[in-house]
Amino acid sequence: MPASRPRLRVLLEITTAVTDTARSPHERYLAIHDLMKRRNREMANAFDDMRRSRALEHVFYIRRLGLFTEDEYARFTGAMRDEVAKIER
Repeated sequence: MPASRPRLRVLLEITTAVTDTARSPHERYLAIHDLMKRRNREMANAFDDMRRSRALEHVFYIRRLGLFTEDEYARFTGAMRDEVAKIER
């Protein structure tokens, strides 16, 4: 899978919700609304309030969202990756 594909996951999810003909238009709207609220919270956890004191938390959330490629993640120190691994467990 190309590196950019997981980064566009929300667009694929919206497309799926829009084209779900088993749901009424209103149900599709609500599904998209709920999806956007959830994704906005995820993005806020990952990117809002950038401070060094929250770096570990941000790296964890960005990784959890699949927004780092393996090459990008490998650039972090071993200590940072170890700390993220502890949280992931």
